[in-house]
Order: sequence, then structure tokens, then C-alpha cells
Amino acid sequence: QKLKPGVAILTEIEKDEYVQKPDGVNKHLWDYSIDLIGPGERAKRQVQDCRAAGISIYMKSEPELGFEAPRLPHIPCMDRWLDRAEALASCGANGAWVFPAFRPCYGSSAAEINKFVWWEPVAEKEKILRLLASRIAGKEAGPHLRRAWCHVSDAIAFSPELPSYYTGPYYLGPAHPMCADPAAKLPEVFYGLYLFRAEITDAEGLKRHPTFVTSPTGNIPVFGKFYRQMEVLLKKAVDEIEAASPLVPDRHRLTFDAEASTIRWFYHTARTEANFYESCQLRDKLLAFVSQAPKKPDDIAKALQIYNRWREVLFDEKANAAEALPVMEADMRLDFYYGGDHTFSHGADMIRTKLRIIDREVNEFLPALAQRCGFIPSLT
Repeated sequence: QKLKPGVAILTEIEKDEYVQKPDGVNKHLWDYSIDLIGPGERAKRQVQDCRAAGISIYMKSEPELGFEAPRLPHIPCMDRWLDRAEALASCGANGAWVFPAFRPCYGSSAAEINKFVWWEPVAEKEKILRLLASRIAGKEAGPHLRRAWCHVSDAIAFSPELPSYYTGPYYLGPAHPMCADPAAKLPEVFYGLYLFRAEITDAEGLKRHPTFVTSPTGNIPVFGKFYRQMEVLLKKAVDEIEAASPLVPDRHRLTFDAEASTIRWFYHTARTEANFYESCQLRDKLLAFVSQAPKKPDDIAKALQIYNRWREVLFDEKANAAEALPVMEADMRLDFYYGGDHTFSHGADMIRTKLRIIDREVNEFLPALAQRCGFIPSLT
């Protein structure tokens, strides 16, 4: 009511909402997200109030920036992005601002999907997605890409939180160290520049800060379970990409590969998250057991089971990082070095360093810890 004529409101379609999930998870959408299609209750009230006051209102949606997977050039959950586009078109706002504020606008499928609902009549949802998938991957491979998008869309429902900016396994994915020894000093490659901190002082923007965390956040057992569920669904998406790849015509290879790398990296990221959450829980149990006295035979046997499982998780993460390395090397959009308002070491360098650290963890740190626990571990 206090705004002067010609002034308009620009607001977010999903910001400051909460998404209720199983096991008591109450996810706060404090920033960029595709978990809630929208409009949220806040945005609905703003539309209603602007209409009553005669003020124009515009909705913002950033299709190439979602913090369910913040390093990706876009999250390939096309079912959700098409629903978001329809929500933007039908929410009662005067218009929509659809662009990535912190990205160079890669022209991804998530950005393009909005165009399909700009004019009426709008085609049926499944027809739009099938045709877009075929245009990207070719007629034979298109159905596989369409199913991959569906699995990615389903995986978002298990995303338990939006993390801090640019820090931890949520952002680094398979480049994030496992921190089996939480007290170990990590190499300089895992420290980066958060250039936006120059808003405080210029010098602050040029300080190197850790890009990693040594322990997970949130309701750790529940969040860890959620990430395993995301991993399972995203593996199905990768399997569809694998099935599609030999069917892709040469003239579609570039567009298909651009879509495939995002799906692959998202899968490797969720796998890292699940492994990190489980590894840290197993680690903390064993570190607590070390100081326990006396150590009863039954307790030692249980500790050995924890140890063996921990070793399996670390080896799985080693395989995960090794598989992710060529994905990082093939797509510069994934590289943390080109972060924009932040810059880290090149992603491939971080992954290679992580692989060397895991070797030391399983060959040196874990056996030494096993001796302190009072058992001789299996080396198989």
C-alpha cells in the first residue's frame, strides 16, 4: 500500500517454506530449491496483497541453480521443472523472471522447459517430456533419457536439507575427503577462496578457507538413510543413461552428453553423501570404543563388525571417486575452479588427492586404530 505507482514486487516462488518428509524431517527451503514446486504460502499471500493494492508482482525461479545439487549446471528433474513452469504461468503473477543469477546460463533443458508453457494451448506433460528427450538424445535413446529424468525427479523427494553455500560433500560430491581421521590436516587443495566474503573486507575475500567438513549435519542417522535412497534412485537414472548411450546418433551426442554428465555427477554426489554419513557414524563409534575400559570380548566382536563395515564403505567411496573422475574431466561446468563468486582447486586435482588419502586411511590409519581397539582386522 505504501509503494508508489510504477513500483513492482519481485519475489521467489518457493523461498522460506518448509517441506515435511518422513521420519520427522522438516526441510527448510531458505534458498534455491526444486523440492517444492510452488507457489509457497508466502508467495501466494504476496500475490493476493499485490492484487489488492494494484501493485505488479513477478515470480523468480532459477532453473539452473538448485541446492539439492548445487554444483550441477542444472538438476535434470524435468518432471519437477515442467511442473514449476506451469506453476509460474498459473500463479496469478504479472510475469516471471526465469534465469540463474549466479550462473552463466548454460542453456540447459531445465531452463528451456519453461518455454513450453508460455503460450496456450499447452501440450500434455508427458508428450512435452518425451519430445524434449528425443530431441536431446535421438528417437531411440529418448525414452531412456525420459525415464532417467523421472528417477531424478523421484530422488529429490528424499533430499533432506539445503546445505551451507559451497561447503561439504553436498557441494564437492565425490571430491570431498572422507575424513576417516578427523584430526588429520588435509592438503591445501581442499582449501578455497570464497570471493563473496570480500563484502566484509577485500582481505577476507582473499583468505583460503576449508571447502570440506569433518562431520555431517542434521539428523545424521535419518539423513544418511535418505541419501542412500537418493543413491538408489539416481543409480537407476544412470542405468538408463548407460542403456541410452549406444543408441544416440552422432548429431545428438553433444546435447546428450551435456545431459548425461549432470545425471552421473548427481549420482556420484549422492553416493558420496551416503558414504560420508555412514563412515562418520562408524568412525565415531570406534573412536569412542578406543577409550572404553575394560574392553569385553562381546564388545570387541561388535567393534570388529563396525570396523569391517567401515572399511567396506571407504572402499566403495574410493571406487565412487575413481568412477567420477572422468565425469569431472569431461565437463568443465562441474569444475569448482570456475565457481564465479568463489574458486577452489580444479575438481580433478581434488579427486586424485582424495584417492591417495583414502589409500592411507585404509592401509595405515584403520589398522592402527584396530590395534587400539584390541583386534586384528581382516585384510581381505
